[in-house]
Amino acid sequence: MWARNIMQALSRLLNALVGGDSRATVSARTGYFSKVKRNRYWRSMETVIDFTFYPLDGPGHCKQSMESDGHYRRGNDFGLTALSILVPVACLLLLPITHLVGWLKRK
Repeated sequence: MWARNIMQALSRLLNALVGGDSRATVSARTGYFSKVKRNRYWRSMETVIDFTFYPLDGPGHCKQSMESDGHYRRGNDFGLTALSILVPVACLLLLPITHLVGWLKRK
């Protein structure tokens, strides 16, 4: 529980730094705009995030996050560019951890 709270706080901070609403996580913002905009940018971000957190939350991590948050701001182009770089890097770093934790939860 403690680790999840820290991750959510960091996600909200990152979201605010790249032009999103500080009350929403990156996952919630991504899920919302993937649903509303239906473009390649948001869908690819959603795929990367969902795959990373699949072992912990099952399918649809971004959609689940979107439903629990409720504050979304697209942000500016600079923030979206930063987000498109930071999310894959962060997910690449988190991927082994989330999959290991998911594997340990199943045992």
